[in-house]
Amino acid sequence: MNKRSLKSIVISSLLAIIIIITSVQLFLFYELYQTRNGLTKLLDVHFTKFELSENILNNIQSIGTNLRDALLTYKMGNSKEYIGKVEKLRNEIGEIVTKLEPLLTSPAEKDLMEKIKAARSAYIEIQNRIISLLNEGDLEVASNEMANIFPPIYQSYVKAIEDFTAFEEKDFKEDVEEIKHDISILYNTIIYSSIFYIIILIAIAYFTLKAVFKPLGGEPEEVKDILGNVAEGNLSIKIDNPTPDSVMEYTGKMIKELSDVIQRIRASADTISAAAEELNST
Repeated sequence: MNKRSLKSIVISSLLAIIIIITSVQLFLFYELYQTRNGLTKLLDVHFTKFELSENILNNIQSIGTNLRDALLTYKMGNSKEYIGKVEKLRNEIGEIVTKLEPLLTSPAEKDLMEKIKAARSAYIEIQNRIISLLNEGDLEVASNEMANIFPPIYQSYVKAIEDFTAFEEKDFKEDVEEIKHDISILYNTIIYSSIFYIIILIAIAYFTLKAVFKPLGGEPEEVKDILGNVAEGNLSIKIDNPTPDSVMEYTGKMIKELSDVIQRIRASADTISAAAEELNST
């Protein structure tokens, strides 16, 4: 395997791992984004429910006040003004209920809404009865029904709204806790996975470097310089404590063997030269 192919494999492997890690992290961040969006939408829906139910409760109380004022001002001829306000408030409650119903998803919410509707029907019925008595001029009976029959129906209606609001508050807290738990899990997953991936990258880098440098027994530049000197005939280089079974170790052995061979050649040459001189002198 040549240098270029080894480098290509290492780079390709690291790029593949980085792409996988990035994809996983992006997915986790997307899930976190979706969860946070879900929390925002949930908050909007719950706040809308709270606001609408509070408006119903306020209108119920205003109806009671205007109906009582209609009785008190009947003899002064001002009752029609208050009766008109009662009818307007009643219509507003109908519009609010129409807006509220599509927001209800759970069976429990729908059951509570049915109770609100039943209480509302009874409330409208007693209002109509009192208004009818006023229109007939029967102030005494109207006042009696307002004092004795109206209050428990009114309280029943208010209780139905309060039960709905209490349920929504409880449901809201449970939903928020659940989403907070999901967000916490995603945050922890992102943090721990990031640490895990960093460790993996460090490990890959370490073992890659080890796989490259251990066979060399040193820095590539150092190995290159030593082999360059040997190629130029410099055999005086000494390699101290080379890594066992590495290029540096075998290069040191090669330099020693070459030095020994050259020394033996020189010794042989000196011997031959001395013998030649001796022959020439005889």
